[in-house]
Amino acid sequence: MKLINELRRNPISGTITIVSTIRRFRPKEYEAKSGKVVCPFCPGNEFLTPPAIVLVKRGGEYVIERDSEERRVRNWVARVFPNKYPALTVKPPQVTEPVFEEAYGYHEVLVETPKHVPDIHLAPREDIADALWLGFHRIHELLADDRVQCVVMIKNRGAQAGASIIHTHSQIFALPLTPPRIAVEVEIFRVGNKPLCRYLSDELSKERRVVFRGEHFVVIAIVAPRIPYELWVVPYKHRARPLDLSYDELVELATILQNITKVYTEVLKFDSYNMWLHMAPKGVDEYHWHIEVAPSLPTWGGLEKSSDVYIIDVPPEEAAEIIKKHFTLR
Repeated sequence: MKLINELRRNPISGTITIVSTIRRFRPKEYEAKSGKVVCPFCPGNEFLTPPAIVLVKRGGEYVIERDSEERRVRNWVARVFPNKYPALTVKPPQVTEPVFEEAYGYHEVLVETPKHVPDIHLAPREDIADALWLGFHRIHELLADDRVQCVVMIKNRGAQAGASIIHTHSQIFALPLTPPRIAVEVEIFRVGNKPLCRYLSDELSKERRVVFRGEHFVVIAIVAPRIPYELWVVPYKHRARPLDLSYDELVELATILQNITKVYTEVLKFDSYNMWLHMAPKGVDEYHWHIEVAPSLPTWGGLEKSSDVYIIDVPPEEAAEIIKKHFTLR
């Protein structure tokens, strides 16, 4: 098999595709039929992953350490290491055609807790707050690379959502470009005079789609979702990036995300969901960062795939009423 790792742009639609042939060799824990699977993300199995680029230990204040090829740090709370099957790499192979681009960048894994659980709400709240801190810390480091333009942090839960390892984790993609959808949002924020702030103000006055109001964040069933039960977690404070959150903000954000995953999996019985962070690309300051969460429910048909127009059968007002009944801080 020829190793291909490159960026390709659709000359008509402007969509971007990353071709990464090594991705086909990812482990498939969700597809394992029998037998015990050794989890590479659990404590004691650190040598099954590449050395951690950065990890955090709890000890009154954050203690940051890094692995080496010969040594793995133990007693970690969260750790970040390169994906063994990356979509992006700092040393991509030569492109196959001159019109393509190197898939330069970083593709990393954030293990959110040493506890072997499939969801963040099954881990201690402090672990998830620490994992968020570590993820944002790593994003700050990645943005120092001159070739990195935008960083996206995502979470896949379940086979239908694209996950291959059961142990709860997120992934960080540092890209040499701004993804088209984020570019659209950047333009809306540029010309719209804080449109998300105005939208929040309007939604909070109506209360129809508000799932939860916290001290620092609000959870909204977005007015025009692409998927039933899609939620947005939005900070009240208008900031381009979440890289300097206080510990209180991190704890509240962790608790909110844990509530969402618990309702999705234990109340609504969704096997799979996706979560992703949208923040400003490098050089952009007029933006309002937020987190979007959606279950992996529908199989999109031709209309959705062809036009970016979506059909749903659960109105967001109904979704908000259902979810808010089970949404409590702990």
